[in-house]
Amino acid sequence: MTSAAADSTRASDRFLLGGALSIALYFLMPSDLGRAILFNAIQLASLVALVVGLRRYRPRALWAWRVVVVAWATYAAGSLVWYLYQVAAGVTLPYPNLSDALFVAGYILLLAGLAGLIRNRTIGRDPGSVVDSAIVGIGVGVLAWEFLIAPYLADPRLALDAKLASIAYPTLDATIVALLALFVFTPGSRPRSFWFLAAGLVGQLVADLYLSLSVLAGTFRFGEPYFAGYLAFYVLFGAAVLDPSMRELSEPQVGRERQLSRWRLAFLAAAALLPLVVIGLHDLLAADPLGSGERLGYLGAAGVMFLLVLMRMAQLLVDIAEYRRMERLKDGSSPS
Repeated sequence: MTSAAADSTRASDRFLLGGALSIALYFLMPSDLGRAILFNAIQLASLVALVVGLRRYRPRALWAWRVVVVAWATYAAGSLVWYLYQVAAGVTLPYPNLSDALFVAGYILLLAGLAGLIRNRTIGRDPGSVVDSAIVGIGVGVLAWEFLIAPYLADPRLALDAKLASIAYPTLDATIVALLALFVFTPGSRPRSFWFLAAGLVGQLVADLYLSLSVLAGTFRFGEPYFAGYLAFYVLFGAAVLDPSMRELSEPQVGRERQLSRWRLAFLAAAALLPLVVIGLHDLLAADPLGSGERLGYLGAAGVMFLLVLMRMAQLLVDIAEYRRMERLKDGSSPS
């Protein structure tokens, strides 16, 4: 490793260490105002790290990285609006409000940026990874509908705009899960920055899940432990882009096909069963019976996932046939 690369890696490590200490300090703060200031400071530091990393390394698909930066700035603006009114001024904002619009816009921009990185990273067609990520996305979408979206739609206290805002977050989260699955499943290198980015997205998704559940239960409180997921999201993304290996995240990956491992098969099988599991759990545990429309929707999702599994199996058979043909060619026998 050259001295410049070593210095860059140390910059990423220092940011990661500083971020970890800041997260610990966040939960030691005695006041909500202090936590709000530190939360926004961590978010701003992450945005600066993104800009510095892009200027330093000039990765491919720069347009996609710039979309991610815009998404970060939009997130930061949404947080600033929310904290200024809710925490600093003590003013209760209506729901939805400007901060919600900024958060949703940030989500959409982040999805667009990550999709651009994955698209540039993939050379040629990779139908297997696309099918696998679709299976995961539909399975998570069914869970999101049952436990997060349907309760909001059934809440008579919410106006139409509040319902739309409430279902936007879990819908976007389910889409991010599918995109994260595609990012992980797509063949390619797995440098430090890859794992930082993936872990950051997981932290964001876990925090969003707990936030949605707490809002539904009426127990939301600023500064709860799950806020660590949001802070880890910002810190890990900043550390990822400050690491020299971030160039590989958008580099075209050639000749790096990966086998369909047992853990991946088990993971996909579990995801494919989720619609039927949700129907069974609802029938066993819910006080209200599952409506015919919802039941048909879940069965429809199960049918789509079954077709996707068939597509995946067909692709596997093609891969096996190609592998056997190549083995016969290596052995010097003529292919049949």
